Amino acid sequence: SVWHEEIFRDPFVPLAAIAAGTSELRLGTAVSTWTRSPVSSALIAANLDQLSDGRYTHGIGTGPAAWNEQYHSIKYEKPRSRMRDYVGAVRAAWSAHSGRFVDFDGEYFSLDQYFRPIGQERENIPLFMAAVQKNMLKLAGAVADGVIMNVLTTRRYYEEIASPNLLAGAQSAGRDPAGVHRAALVTVAVDDDERQAVRWAKHQIAFFAQIPYFESILGPYGFWEPTEPLREAAKEHDIERMLESVTDEMVAQLTVAGTPEQCRRQLARWDYLDSALLTAPSYFLSQEEIAANYRAIAAAFAPG
Repeated sequence: SVWHEEIFRDPFVPLAAIAAGTSELRLGTAVSTWTRSPVSSALIAANLDQLSDGRYTHGIGTGPAAWNEQYHSIKYEKPRSRMRDYVGAVRAAWSAHSGRFVDFDGEYFSLDQYFRPIGQERENIPLFMAAVQKNMLKLAGAVADGVIMNVLTTRRYYEEIASPNLLAGAQSAGRDPAGVHRAALVTVAVDDDERQAVRWAKHQIAFFAQIPYFESILGPYGFWEPTEPLREAAKEHDIERMLESVTDEMVAQLTVAGTPEQCRRQLARWDYLDSALLTAPSYFLSQEEIAANYRAIAAAFAPG
């Protein structure tokens, strides 16, 4: 499968090109954000599912609070309740096809006699939810087909925070927890030069460690000391100081980084997942470096 995240690029345009050029590869967003209306989100997903002959998974998430407020003028309040509404409205919009009229009455989103005269490839497109903190993990367990945990996910975080809350959410909704697909983005930096791979991995940690909701992952490993100066450097947009704050131990615990053989061994630490979505570091790296890393990932983990 191939997944595209929404950070510095729109996730759907690349997936449309990939869908048109492939016949068996599964596709997904990991993730698209809720900055679009539920109907817009549903329409894009339905189009991609049709273009790919039913190979698409729709991953959605909130994104950080600051990005909502500073970039999209969306107030970040009651995110769990709003996301529950959003998921319900997206699924309602998917059911409005082939001339069917649909209503949805939520606290934040509603549909009034929404319909589409055309058919749809699949009405029940798999919907995965991004989740890091407890409340959103519980919601994913209750309403989503799968959860996508963010980069820097570790076994300890999964066992102590993610899994118990997914379980609680599923049980509260009367669902079988085993039916919730468990995926996570895993940062992978591959190079024949181990030191180069470690340097690349530090770029990805530097970007994500500055986001507040990763505290629940970084804290248990004792990474507060290096993270605090990193966040101060981020406020001043001082990339070099941010990178200097990332320790080799952070790379070892939070990412897969090294030679191809080392990376294949390290990835075994994520064996608690149903799917490990391998993502290359990109923060303040050149297009050439990013592309080289993806080629190395493909070569290192290609089947056979």
